[in-house]
Amino acid sequence: MTANEYAKKLRSSIVVTIKTNYPGHNHRELLNDWGYQRRLSKIFDIDLLIEIKNVANGLPVSNANIGALDAQGKYLISLMHKAGWDIKRLRALLIKTTGCAHWLKLTQQQQRQVIKILKSYKEKNQSEANYGTN
Repeated sequence: MTANEYAKKLRSSIVVTIKTNYPGHNHRELLNDWGYQRRLSKIFDIDLLIEIKNVANGLPVSNANIGALDAQGKYLISLMHKAGWDIKRLRALLIKTTGCAHWLKLTQQQQRQVIKILKSYKEKNQSEANYGTN
């Protein structure tokens, strides 16, 4: 089975899972609410499709791939924690800004863009914390 055939099978499985676990809900609206693209047909990343299926089954989003990150990716995770975010929110940011779900699949320009955005959220989180202590 080719990667495209496997991705197509996963997409079909995701739709069935959503219809089974969330009857009466539109799968595109749920995908959007979860921070993913509304159109499964535009997602070709197998890891992302597996993650979406896990989310549809009510499983938590995994942090398992953090160990595979480069130094800049580990810095991103540090910023994520300082901003008060979780991995699911970070993945949603990656998907919305770049269309990719994993740090290592981004170009250097996309990585700089995501870090810049996350830095602003970190500073906002820190200023709100300082405001609360004064």
